[in-house]
Amino acid sequence: MNAFTPKQEIGHEKTWRAAAAAENVQRRVRRPGLQDVVGRVPSRGGTFGVRYRFTAVRRPTVWFAILLAVSQAAAQSTARPVAGKGAQANTLLVYANARRAYSLVDGLESLKLRLERVATHLDCVALSNAVPERIWGADYVVVYCPQICSELPKDFLRRIAGTNRPVLWVGFGADQLEQWVPFKEQFEVSPFAAGTAVTNVSYDGRDWDVTIDPWIPATLGTNSASAVLMSFQQQVHDRLITRPLCWKTAHVTFFAAEPSGGTVGFLFEDLLLDFYQATDIPTRRVFLRIEDYHCHCDHRGFRRMVDYLFARGHPFMVAVILAYRDPSTGEFLELDSQPEFADTLRYAQQRGGRLVVQGKTRTDQIESRDAREWWDAELDRPIASETARSLRERLQQDVRAMLRRGIFPLAWETPRYAASSAVYPEVARVFPTAVERVQLSDATGLAKSEIGGLTADRYGRLVVPENLGYVLDTPVHFVAAIKARAEVLTQLRGTVAGCFIHSYQPVEKLIALVETLEGFHVPFLDLADLDNRVEVPGALLLTGNSQRAIDFRNATIRWKAYDRAGHLLAETQEPTAASGERTFKRKGVGVYELIEFDEAP
Repeated sequence: MNAFTPKQEIGHEKTWRAAAAAENVQRRVRRPGLQDVVGRVPSRGGTFGVRYRFTAVRRPTVWFAILLAVSQAAAQSTARPVAGKGAQANTLLVYANARRAYSLVDGLESLKLRLERVATHLDCVALSNAVPERIWGADYVVVYCPQICSELPKDFLRRIAGTNRPVLWVGFGADQLEQWVPFKEQFEVSPFAAGTAVTNVSYDGRDWDVTIDPWIPATLGTNSASAVLMSFQQQVHDRLITRPLCWKTAHVTFFAAEPSGGTVGFLFEDLLLDFYQATDIPTRRVFLRIEDYHCHCDHRGFRRMVDYLFARGHPFMVAVILAYRDPSTGEFLELDSQPEFADTLRYAQQRGGRLVVQGKTRTDQIESRDAREWWDAELDRPIASETARSLRERLQQDVRAMLRRGIFPLAWETPRYAASSAVYPEVARVFPTAVERVQLSDATGLAKSEIGGLTADRYGRLVVPENLGYVLDTPVHFVAAIKARAEVLTQLRGTVAGCFIHSYQPVEKLIALVETLEGFHVPFLDLADLDNRVEVPGALLLTGNSQRAIDFRNATIRWKAYDRAGHLLAETQEPTAASGERTFKRKGVGVYELIEFDEAP
């Protein structure tokens, strides 16, 4: 028999929603009014495999009210933490070079993304432009030297030594501060990198398996007052010595390595919370995203995925491909012509699915048409295939089609995480939230960020990082890499650990993934809780604490509020036409608030 009857699969939104909420509060405890639904899961080949169990509820109204109160009482901040000097604090990033020698990886851009884990105003200048006024006017100063620095300007070194601002020195060049007060006789640092890699460090009271290369050898003086923040043991002849990798002397914190991707970057981000004396650090979160869902997917199999996640009480994301090219006819199939596709998206939204627009057109072939519209993977270079205006109009058309059907997209995902730098500003005008790994530069599409939590990129987007990888299309060990990376991230402060599973994968693999993530006892991120804004001509969608100023001319304004499942709660229309600038903020009704406006000619 099938896992669900058609009535269960298509209807009963309130019933399933109450069941998932109940599971989220107390998953293992049986309660009156609940019954088990047991089904068999079909594998990709069509045979039935493992049995799984999740819960339905007979009386959703009472449970929903109770759980709504519980969720409101337990609500915690999901925004980026604030620096100790306040939300308006300024960080001055002074760089000697943008990247390591002989590397295409933009280390400066990667560092900026890590610094943006804490919400400050970030100002970036070359060392030659770091005049005294810039340093004195900053609340925090970060110095970045990814290459060997033969001789830094003495005036600059004097200003760093004499400032009363917290300073973070990353990379080479710290040896040139040794003779300046207050650093004299406190430490000795090599001007060169070591010839071997570090494979284990001590940080925050525990050992971490991590490969760090390059790193700069340093030793602390016998009577040094420096505080060691991160260290490792090195074999020297017949004995082990402890070397500092990160330490604080007076007002300067030194990090004697390149905070590249992987574990070392995540540890560096955790250090930043102390450097900034950050407050309002959010609770750790995990998320999973169902990838590449389009109109020719197995909708029944997708609904099984949705039902399982819903019954477990976990919000999730769905990366939606809105346009599909039929390989047999060459016809483009879009949302308005695919009612079952639209209904299934709404079904997912009602059960905790948060929709992310995946910017490509899908075919049944290996390569999609838009894969080359965004980035030439073969030549590893950008492609200017359309103007900024045509791209923006295409995005706006897609969003309008979703809004017309009561489907609310909240974020964007760049295809393969690679596109020309000319694309991102246009995307950001429609979707200021992105769920992806950020491409660091146009030099290569292979260098992408691995950030451990919410950050902001150079285009002003809020970035929800995918940093765990994806479920492999293999019979065994398909979540091993995800588990290993999550074991690191879920032990650090304020992190968001995200992964994805393709929509064609069998439900058994989804179950294994969810059970792996549940094992870390970290709540799942609900994208709708973040400060999302989606804007197209004539419509503005807001969640969280997002706001937007719009200049009107004789406009009719309608306001609508929807609950977390996308059900309409309230709507009003302003009695008179509006002109001039208006700032819209959420009124706090429901989760989604939609402002629609028509301007008179």
